[in-house]
Order: sequence, then structure tokens, then C-alpha cells
Amino acid sequence: MREPRWQSATAPSRLGLIAAVTDRYAAFRRVPYPDDTLHRDIPVRQLADLHARLGASASSYLKALGHVDHSAAAELATIVHDIRTLTRPGYAPVHRYLLPWLRFADLLAYATEVSTAGWRPETREAALAHQLPC
Repeated sequence: MREPRWQSATAPSRLGLIAAVTDRYAAFRRVPYPDDTLHRDIPVRQLADLHARLGASASSYLKALGHVDHSAAAELATIVHDIRTLTRPGYAPVHRYLLPWLRFADLLAYATEVSTAGWRPETREAALAHQLPC
């Protein structure tokens, strides 16, 4: 599965990423939760925890309008890793749920990566100071 990437030399706009995350978050919340018959080897509690953590990460990203700190980015990276460890090569009925979660988590991780790399008030002020005529 390929991770989302922007197809341009210029970075995507923060508001565009927020809109994309909002759209996918609405879809994520509408997807039915997997029942016990699809994942006998995965504890139900683990799936519930991942679902709740991913939802909380998306919610905090949206509440902060894309401005997230590094601890939130690290938590999201852990969530992506945890979802990936539950997927297996080939067909598994639980993939019907996990793969959309993973696609959403990858989008959210990309949006978070762009925001943490691009939004640093100290860096932005320093860049503006270098542009001012002396």
C-alpha cells in the first residue's frame, strides 16, 4: 500500500490537508465496526483501542486546525505501526476494516508530517527576517 504524497514541488496547503482529513474522518466514523467473527486471532479490545486512538488523533488534529505537536505526531506513528502489524499478506476478512483505517491513518500521518515540518513559528520568523532588506 502506497502512502499519500503530494504530486508537486510545492507543499500542499494546510487548509487543503485539513479539508482532506475532515472528509476522510467523516468516512472513518461512518464505517461499521468489525464484528467478532472476522478477527478471532485479534483481541476485540485491541481493535477497539486502535479505532479510538485513531479517532482521537484525527479529532485533535482537526481541533488544532492542523497545528500538532511532536508528541501527537509520535502517537500517530505508533497507531500506523500498530494497524500495519495487524494486516497480513493476502486476503483476510478483517482487512475490509483495517485497510481503510490504514489509508486514513496514512493520510493523517502525512498531514501531520507536513504541518510539523512546515509550521514552526521560530523558523517562519527567522525566514521572514532574512527576507527583510537591511
